[in-house]
Amino acid sequence: MAKSPISKILVSQDGSEASVIARELAAFVAKKFKAKVTALHVVSHELMSSELRRFSPETPEYIITRPLGQDSVTHVPRPGYDYSPRAKGALSEITASFLDKGKDIITEAMSFFKEEDVPADQKLFENADPAQAILKEAEDGNDDLIVIGRSKDEQQRPHLGGVAAKVSRHSKVPILVATGGRNTISKILAPVDGSKASEKAAEYAGKLAKELDAMVTFFHVQESSIFDYKPDLSETIGKNILDKAVSLAKDVKAEKKMESGHPGEKIVETADKGDFDIIVMSGRGHSAIDHFLMGSISDHVLHYANRSVLIVK
Repeated sequence: MAKSPISKILVSQDGSEASVIARELAAFVAKKFKAKVTALHVVSHELMSSELRRFSPETPEYIITRPLGQDSVTHVPRPGYDYSPRAKGALSEITASFLDKGKDIITEAMSFFKEEDVPADQKLFENADPAQAILKEAEDGNDDLIVIGRSKDEQQRPHLGGVAAKVSRHSKVPILVATGGRNTISKILAPVDGSKASEKAAEYAGKLAKELDAMVTFFHVQESSIFDYKPDLSETIGKNILDKAVSLAKDVKAEKKMESGHPGEKIVETADKGDFDIIVMSGRGHSAIDHFLMGSISDHVLHYANRSVLIVK
């Protein structure tokens, strides 16, 4: 029996509306794949940065020395610093306050997963770089999928924050960037470009569709410059790419769709028009140049799509 592609899910929780959407979608996937969830909150604030801490009043104004063989302590003022006793412990107080808030966030997440009857663990870390902590935990925990929320800006457009952008760029496992308030998946859009990486994503989309009993639409965008030059050849190549993708997604309800234009823009547009729940795609192409281009395409989709996006690694 083939191993399930998703048995352990790491879901980042920060108390935001976006992270609520992330845990709802994580619970839906966990139920379908009978997976276990780890809810992770990273306690982080600006003064945890070693660079900023140099400028904090709490930076030690006194060097404490203990001469060998003596119990007395000599306080030596550091040149250029004004000692302020009231500043002592400020950093610890700030961190403690953030830690208390983090405990509340994790407690709320665990209550949700318990109500949903989803097996879950909790982890609370302190780290100046939340993305780094998420990536390390995913690697150490051998997680199969990272789920993280994507916020919206004042105009209610999806906005990929710094943490989500960094995690999606550097993760070694698939990452699901959740948005749009949809906590179920019945329609999957799977862009393919003929590269080995996109074929891997197509196969993953097929496994996802099978477990979720969802419809998957394989979507190929013909580059307009090639299409304009040789439309018949471009169309033939596109059809072959789509046929290969369908063959990789075994025993699922699948459709094929092809258009020409800018890939990133067309993917976002098609996801909206077709009212898809999720976009499943690769983050890279089949050559050094295509690695950059495909990366740009996935970045565009992550920033502008009104749908959740799953990047297959």
